[in-house]
Amino acid sequence: QDVSVAVIQPNISSKDFEKNIFKQIKDCSKSSVKLIVLPELFYLNEDEQISNLSHINLKTKKIISIITEALSKSDTKVVMSVVSNDNLSHQGVLIGGQGILMEQKQLHVCERHKWSSSLSDDVNVIDLEWGRIGMVVGGDSIYPEVFRLLALKDVDVVAVTSKILEDWETQFGFIERAAENRMAIIVASKPSIN
Repeated sequence: QDVSVAVIQPNISSKDFEKNIFKQIKDCSKSSVKLIVLPELFYLNEDEQISNLSHINLKTKKIISIITEALSKSDTKVVMSVVSNDNLSHQGVLIGGQGILMEQKQLHVCERHKWSSSLSDDVNVIDLEWGRIGMVVGGDSIYPEVFRLLALKDVDVVAVTSKILEDWETQFGFIERAAENRMAIIVASKPSIN
């Protein structure tokens, strides 16, 4: 089955950031896009301190609410990463018109997210109308075994919300993970200086 997907790299510095992300998601859903993948923690500025937990929690709840509203009356889903409600983990979320449908905590310690102290030891999948999907979050994207674990759960699609730091990740890594596991991989990354 053919499925349309989109990767969006929102401009958080835009003064109309929230209106723009709402419109972009709404436009994609009207165009029959079934899955939108956003970069890791796209709604936070690079210099925002995760230590200001109440501020981060408010921003997280607000962006999830905006996305949920944009997806209402649509079968489009959005994958993104967030700081968990307990502020202990970096996790991926799959959002639909009714809110969060699935969560996936990061599995490995990541240098970019030292504050993330609660890790998962399993991968989650969900069956959607068009196939089974799993998520890879943040620094987990460099570990081949994460993709293998998802392949063993018969996923059709893996949505990766990350920040690519090295050329090999796009030149070889994701291509090899898709080929060796026979899965589609959709990657959204924050822009990197590399």
